[in-house]
Amino acid sequence: MRIAIAGAAGRMGRTLLEAVLCDPQLTLAAALEPVGHPALGRQVGELAGLACDLRLRADQAEALADSDVLIDFTRPEGTLAHLEACTRLRKSLVIGTTGFSQDHSGGDGAEHGGRRKRAAQAGRDRGAHTR
Repeated sequence: MRIAIAGAAGRMGRTLLEAVLCDPQLTLAAALEPVGHPALGRQVGELAGLACDLRLRADQAEALADSDVLIDFTRPEGTLAHLEACTRLRKSLVIGTTGFSQDHSGGDGAEHGGRRKRAAQAGRDRGAHTR
């Protein structure tokens, strides 16, 4: 399975990088941070302390094209943007982001067919699943 990690330079992101790089059944396809992040361009191996030549990048569309699933450990605004992109491109998304408020929910979620609400409920009720 090809994995992209958003928020890869953060504490949890680095932990996820290490876990993916150490699992022979997984392939790290991309590591993401937003435009302007100071770590952009750094080798992922430097962040994870393991051998990996991939570089931290900001191009979400390219990262999703290269992956089967996106694991998101960013901020609520970034997560909502990733949710939109993954829904549009029919990619799986695992959300580990915390700090959501009613302001982030978009009301009842009707403008997105309730997807935001269902995604949050699925994570809370069932835990994170990649398949």
